[in-house]
Amino acid sequence: MSNLLEDEIEFKKWLTGAQGLKGKVANDIVSRCKRIELITGKSLISHFTSDYSFSDLMCEVKNAILLMPIETKARYAVTASLRLAAKKYALFKNANLEYFD
Repeated sequence: MSNLLEDEIEFKKWLTGAQGLKGKVANDIVSRCKRIELITGKSLISHFTSDYSFSDLMCEVKNAILLMPIETKARYAVTASLRLAAKKYALFKNANLEYFD
């Protein structure tokens, strides 16, 4: 799998422009999206262009995080930050947001 998120450059521009985020924050969100791709082994956009729902994606991410040797509070923080990044990417790609819990 490529280390490049689909439309990564445009996504960063959208985050800093339309979303008004600082460059560092935009880079962090892109990194989290790449982390989701690494965890799931699939491109992030494929999760939003199939019957695979957002809750299925987050369940897969959560299960992977449970295997990491980190404290419970940190697990919640990691899961929340990945969830936010995935939502931002879905908004950017104009995904069908009715699947979001």
